[in-house]
Amino acid sequence: MVYCSNRSYKQYMNIITLSAKARCGKDTAAQYLLDNLENSTSYALAACFKESIAIHFAEFVNRDDVFGYGVDRNSYIIYVERSDFIERVERIYEDFGYRLDQYDIDWNVIDDNNGWTIRRIMQVVGTDIGVNQIDTNIWLNEFEKAMFSLEQVYDTVVMVDCRQTHEIEFVRERGGSVIHILRETGLTDDHITEQGLPVEDGDFVVDNNGSLEEFYQKLDSVLTQI
Repeated sequence: MVYCSNRSYKQYMNIITLSAKARCGKDTAAQYLLDNLENSTSYALAACFKESIAIHFAEFVNRDDVFGYGVDRNSYIIYVERSDFIERVERIYEDFGYRLDQYDIDWNVIDDNNGWTIRRIMQVVGTDIGVNQIDTNIWLNEFEKAMFSLEQVYDTVVMVDCRQTHEIEFVRERGGSVIHILRETGLTDDHITEQGLPVEDGDFVVDNNGSLEEFYQKLDSVLTQI
């Protein structure tokens, strides 16, 4: 299944974003798009704070682990003392020019009784603290900073990880294309970033419950329309 919901507007910017829950095929889709779109590059909203997580949690995980090329981010457990965790988060945000002692941070979002998966660290650091308590657009602001340089070199940017409504609206407002990828994974995650996003007019929807070849064929269909 692949369909576009009443696409009727003109696209002004070459931004393509992928929206999907974990393990639905975002990375596979992104690479296929990059391979088939001339002069294109990718951008991940989470990449910048993942880099900082890898640096400031280096005693527990390495960069490959954080970026999904090492241990399973959904099951590998690490244990960090609460005070130590807070200090590491403060250093992460100092990397981006934020002093957390100047914000009324609710540290109750740190629920470490059962240890931490890497994905849970990313959710708490990036969303529960960054987006929800510092600035809703904190990672979109980083993207806008990067866009000036990217636009000087590339024709198309594939944003690989829109997970919240305000992020996907950012793309729509700039005339970008939104591709939702659906797949039955059997995974459950109650965090807001893993609930999926509503499909709106102009969005593409791609079902990824078949073979890899079928997935690529559906992406080819989308490419003919953007």
